[in-house]
Amino acid sequence: MQVTVDAETFARVADDTINLAWQFGLTVCDAAYLELAMCRRATPATTDRDLANAATAAGVTVILKQTKKTIQADQAIREEKQKT
Repeated sequence: MQVTVDAETFARVADDTINLAWQFGLTVCDAAYLELAMCRRATPATTDRDLANAATAAGVTVILKQTKKTIQADQAIREEKQKT
């Protein structure tokens, strides 16, 4: 399998990607995914709510796929809010 390195992304990782990670509290991997979506004007899809929130805050349209786990977590948060 041949691996091709995207020189543009490679050049950005030391600056733009790290800044996105710090700005939105993302891992560098998630920030790289967001940065790629921003550069390519793509719509990323994720099950990661933090990544989806960061993408939205950065002005990137994102598809957030809910899983059984995220639905359960949302329900637990709603129930906890109702108690207070």
